[in-house]
Amino acid sequence: MAGVSGPMLRDRRGGVRFLGGLGAGELAGSLVVGLVLYLLGTMIAAITTQSVRLGIVVALGVLLAAADVAGKTPQARRQVPQRLLRSGLPPAVLGVTYGFDLGLLVTTRKAASLGWFALAAVTLLRPAFVPVLAIVMTTTTVLVITLWTFAAEKQSEGRRLHNAWWKGHRNWLGAIRALSVIAILAVTVIVAVGVQPSWTH
Repeated sequence: MAGVSGPMLRDRRGGVRFLGGLGAGELAGSLVVGLVLYLLGTMIAAITTQSVRLGIVVALGVLLAAADVAGKTPQARRQVPQRLLRSGLPPAVLGVTYGFDLGLLVTTRKAASLGWFALAAVTLLRPAFVPVLAIVMTTTTVLVITLWTFAAEKQSEGRRLHNAWWKGHRNWLGAIRALSVIAILAVTVIVAVGVQPSWTH
């Protein structure tokens, strides 16, 4: 995304409008996802027991951690189309368009499975908190994109940082997936320990 927003900053005013639209679009997209997952989680809670939902979370944790270890993180094999940059849309509208797509969370490529696991676990166990989680995830994404974009546009240190990422992205990707696996398995163990007594009675 920084590859799109970076060139926008050549026109500083247009770039700022683009980033503002990006944030608004991501917020709107995250609210849509949060509402859908809240309704889905509420429906699942009405027809299943807590033990069943905890068991599903444990199974998902094991599967998603294994997927990260194998380098097979579930993801949509697509990106937001860069051809929109040549569409002539105003910067703010362009930002909203990209942001809404990113805010949907499920439509873009993922480096690791931790986001999937968090959304699934909260949907199944605490559906009322899913909209909050979706907003936090997208807000974090906007902040990272914004900071990365401004850093990458600076003449010296920022560009070296940006170039270093692309040169060593495989190493970074491995580290991100390792942290994802650790976090997923830690939560999975905690959930498994909590659900075990209910299965033994």
